[in-house]
This record gives sequence, structure tokens and C-alpha cells, in this order.
Amino acid sequence: MFGGPPMSHGRAFCQQFYGNFPDARHCQYAIRNLPAGDQEVTYIADGRHGLYNLPQTRQSGRCMIQVELAGERTPPTFQVAPNQIREMATSLLNVCDNGKTYGGGFITGSLEGMAGWLTSQFGELDAPMPHYTSFLTVTLSNPFPFYISPGNNDPDMAYLFSQAVFEAAKELPPAAPLIAKLRARGNRLMEVKKLMEPRGRRIPWWTDPRVPPNSQGLDRVGNATDDALQGDALAVAGDGENPPAPGSAGDAAQVKERPQGSDENAGTATARKGRRKRRAILERRAS
Repeated sequence: MFGGPPMSHGRAFCQQFYGNFPDARHCQYAIRNLPAGDQEVTYIADGRHGLYNLPQTRQSGRCMIQVELAGERTPPTFQVAPNQIREMATSLLNVCDNGKTYGGGFITGSLEGMAGWLTSQFGELDAPMPHYTSFLTVTLSNPFPFYISPGNNDPDMAYLFSQAVFEAAKELPPAAPLIAKLRARGNRLMEVKKLMEPRGRRIPWWTDPRVPPNSQGLDRVGNATDDALQGDALAVAGDGENPPAPGSAGDAAQVKERPQGSDENAGTATARKGRRKRRAILERRAS
């Protein structure tokens, strides 16, 4: 398989356009606001606000953490230990320390399922992908009003999977019929990589580059609603530019105490207000 760590280990990507942080304090506090626990729990991938719901975000000062499922077809639930998500975020923060500031970026969970699918004879990019190909992503960035979804929309993912496909083709016997398929698949991934703009046009890496993006309805593919992110962020945000010191009152323990699945919080109220306002605008335009 593609050189470097096994796909089961996931990958980390540090990129300046996700932002930077003068020190690690805000990100460390945001990480502590994530749920904790060594035992696997079932996360519900329904976009609602709750302790074990996906996608979700935590913010403190200039640092925002986004936790999402990536993939063309994501499952309704996902099993993972909360501390594994915390460890992914902490690992990313350490990897993106350039000695002067802490940079933003994203880290993936295991890519073994997706890589296995893409390098198989069944792994057509236009075919519905099985749920097992989904993978977890954790992003550290400056605050955004929407989910960035780098596992779907970052060109580095298109490049990574293209290289995995090309490497798989090299390992086959010279006369294997699958070689031509894999090479065509890798070339397509490289072509769509040129169209992808993580902070601009959000195009998933499985997109057909021959079809204009707006004709595929891709504006929202792989991205949760802005209302969902806004409500989640407001519900658990730290104290702006002055997050509490580690171990002080108001530390991450308050997040654990919030009832699972609770919708009655300031974030949900804000999201509902925003939806009502947009509906009123649309109704006025239609009249």
C-alpha cells in the first residue's frame, strides 16, 4: 500500500489556510470540552446537538475543533471511544507545532476501509460506497461558520487516495485486467484534486471532474448545516479569548454534566431563530 504509515493509522495534515494559534492554550481547552471516556460509545450521526452526536464542534477563543464522519455514504451510527477523539486532536496539535505558532489542520481515523474499497475491482467512484468506508476526521482551525469537512473536500485526500490506487496497481501482475481500472481511477482523483478548494468551492474528492460541479448538487455534500454548527459551538464555547486555566472552575467537566440529547440550550435556540428568520425572508420574496 501507499508508502508511509499503514492506512489503519490514519493521517495528519497541517495546512496554513486552516488557521494558526499563538499558543496551544485555546486548543487545549477546546479539547478538554470534548466528551471523555476509554470505552467505545455509539455516536449518532444525525446532526443534532448532543454529547454523543456527529458532527460536533468545540470552540475556545481562536481555536475551533470539528469532529465529523467523512465519506460518500456515512452510517447512521459510529462506534468510537471519546478519548480516541481527544487523542486525535492532541496529536494533531503537537504535529502542527512549527516551533513559533501552532498551525491548523486535520487528522483522520483509520482509512483502511476506504483504501480497501478504492483499490478493489468494485471500488468505482460513481458507485455508492459501503458504510464501512466512512472514517472519522478531527479538524483544528480558526472559527468557521460552517463545517469544513476536510475528509471529503480537502485536495490532500484526493491525492492520498490516488497514490494508494496507483501503488495497488503496481503490485498486480503485469497482465492483470484490474490495472487499467485502477490507473483510470487514480487519474480521475488527480484531476478532481485540481478543482478542490477547501475554503472556497467545496467539492468532494469522488466528484466526476468532467461534470460541472453545480450540475451535481455538490454545494452541501459532505457538510453539515450551518445552523447545526452554530448551535453546537455556542452551546459549549469557552470564554472567548480568556478560557479558564486547566483544572479551574468551568473546566471540561461541565460538558459531561449536560444531559445527553438535550436540545434546550442556547445553541439550539439560536439555530431555531436563524431558521425562522430565513423562512420569513423566503416567504416575503415569494409573495
